[in-house]
Amino acid sequence: ANFVSGIILAIERPITIGDIIDIPDASGYVHDIGLRASTIRTWDGSHVIVPNGELISNKLTNWTFPNDRKRRIKVEVRVPFDTDMGVLSKLLLDIADTIPEVMKKPKAYLNFKGIGQSAMEMDLYCWTNDSDKVFTYGTAIRKAVYKALREAGYTIPVPVQDVKIGNEKTVEKAISIPSQNVKIDNEKSAKTIQKDKK
Repeated sequence: ANFVSGIILAIERPITIGDIIDIPDASGYVHDIGLRASTIRTWDGSHVIVPNGELISNKLTNWTFPNDRKRRIKVEVRVPFDTDMGVLSKLLLDIADTIPEVMKKPKAYLNFKGIGQSAMEMDLYCWTNDSDKVFTYGTAIRKAVYKALREAGYTIPVPVQDVKIGNEKTVEKAISIPSQNVKIDNEKSAKTIQKDKK
């Protein structure tokens, strides 16, 4: 079956050496295509040998087929609830238009996801023309976006959780929870916390 699959790969050429692919257990570059098995060089540098039968029968995503090296990058943005989303939208699209790594066509676009637990959530989508540099470009784009947001005075909301304590046992557990506001029901519980801190 693997030998026949190797012949199919050679004739139909759904993948070629150098393609960037995702398969169920690996993601990376196609390093070699043999008659019975092919080799994928993953992003961390390891080589995964995959029987050709699995490449034919299982789901396979080829990011560079056919010779299309464009990749879409998503930048997640979270802003306070009182943010003017119209102003924010214009700012994000203007930022994308000035970043060298972002393609002019297709144009960048936005998706307002709505109100989250602690912030308004917006996604910026933009395209780059070199899938080999998708991580480098993605980093450059995110840094440019967050720098512009900071300079414009936007802050990134941090989730806040209030924990109400009812007894001493619960207090001991709550002390180990970081970045949370603890409300004490009675004096006895409050003294317990102070004693533990000493």
